[in-house]
Amino acid sequence: MKNAKAKKKKSVLKLPELTCDELRKILRIRCKLVLNDFAEKKYDFRYTREKSEKLAHQERGGRKYLPPEGWAKLALAVKDKYASNKWLQKESGWPVVYHGTRARPCIVRGIVREGFKIRGGKETAHNGSRYGQGVYCTPDPAYAVQYAKQQKLESSEHDDEFLVVFQCRVEPDSFTVERDTNDNDSKAIWRVTDPTNLRPCAVLMSTVAPCAA
Repeated sequence: MKNAKAKKKKSVLKLPELTCDELRKILRIRCKLVLNDFAEKKYDFRYTREKSEKLAHQERGGRKYLPPEGWAKLALAVKDKYASNKWLQKESGWPVVYHGTRARPCIVRGIVREGFKIRGGKETAHNGSRYGQGVYCTPDPAYAVQYAKQQKLESSEHDDEFLVVFQCRVEPDSFTVERDTNDNDSKAIWRVTDPTNLRPCAVLMSTVAPCAA
């Protein structure tokens, strides 16, 4: 039909073809990070569909764990950073959550080096504060993507643009569970009023591939 509107194309996450070493190099160059900001390479991980399905029925800190399929994980140097490493343990550690962010180099570097701040350390929050003051995160990586899509990380050496999401651990009982009335429980927003209770432990990177609607 001549007057039919063209269908909008949806987008899906695509695991980067670059290796974790190559992705780490991009982060180091673009965000002015150094090797000491990252953990040993053995902690890096590529969340393929097969690997994500195997992890899908696990828990972290007594909460359901939703593995971020389609993302490459670059672990940060957080072991021995605090008084104890118990928060990193699989079963008895803190729950895993995700924080999507604009991939501005200064923002990424600030979170890696200094952790999270209320309103990002600014007078007003970039995405508002609908549920009150605090740092917002979610147990659902798919929900965090909408904030990562606001600004991607570019590379001068590669054609791809990269989405950035922080994989974090949040201290139990330090957050309130908020959600939109139209959202189901898996898309809950967790509000952390004390940012020191939300610890980034990895940078996740992904690309977006268009697909037919």
